[in-house]
Amino acid sequence: STAFEPADLAAIDRNKTSVTFGNHLNEKVRHCYQVYYLQTLPLAATIQIHAKLLDLPSRATFDQMLHNTMALYALHDIEIIEASREDFTTLDSADSSRFQTLFVGEAHAGEPTADLSEFHETLRSRGRDFGADPAPTDIVIAFVRTLVPANRGCHNHPLEMPGAVLSASLAGEWTLAHEIGHVLGLEHALDTDNLMFASTTAITALPPGLTDDNIATIIASPLAKV
Repeated sequence: STAFEPADLAAIDRNKTSVTFGNHLNEKVRHCYQVYYLQTLPLAATIQIHAKLLDLPSRATFDQMLHNTMALYALHDIEIIEASREDFTTLDSADSSRFQTLFVGEAHAGEPTADLSEFHETLRSRGRDFGADPAPTDIVIAFVRTLVPANRGCHNHPLEMPGAVLSASLAGEWTLAHEIGHVLGLEHALDTDNLMFASTTAITALPPGLTDDNIATIIASPLAKV
């Protein structure tokens, strides 16, 4: 295009059914245009998440973690959608204070502690400080100040309340993607190039990978919309 003013671009006929589609309506001989429309195909599976920030992560921003997560899963034909985000870091309430330190027990034991169960129930309850209403197949991700014992994240959750809790002080740029993988049914991997390697800070490939078996497990998850 030879247009150089906003008014020039605003005068392009964008109606695809019009006989003058793509033309400059005010001065038809002044500019030349080639008009493109981009359409993307839906990915093989969609995962919907809700974020609850009781504390802000310090080693990487939540936006960085989310970008890494979306980009990595999209490489494998899986779309991560952030359905809602609630920032409670400035909220002075009993709930936001009470859950800043959570006893999570063994992070990969499978069964949630009483603290975790109560927290996940609160995150999904209506009429309280945490106001979003996730669907039963949506994943709720929460950041709190401290997990006890110290862990970057914990994916143990009550039945029919899929979610993970991350430590705002320890979670790194790949922790979110890693914990979502656990919620979707993935186990730890031995390959240091894999997203599911036990220590995300020791992953040797950036971005990390997922195997064909990993992808098949995710797509077969009841949390994946296919």
